[in-house]
Amino acid sequence: MVTDPAQGWLSVTPATGELAKGKSVTLKVTASSAGVPPGTVRTGKLLVRSASGRNRRSRSP
Repeated sequence: MVTDPAQGWLSVTPATGELAKGKSVTLKVTASSAGVPPGTVRTGKLLVRSASGRNRRSRSP
């Protein structure tokens, strides 16, 4: 995972790794609201890359 310092409030676990063919993994995405005033809206992107050659990127808004 490449972390944008401006988006330090958003994290994912595991941040890196490799999967064997046909396997899957569950990603845990955590958003921190520390120091954020009520009503504030934050946005971020989660980009998952694949080296398989098929559907190389999966983006979650």
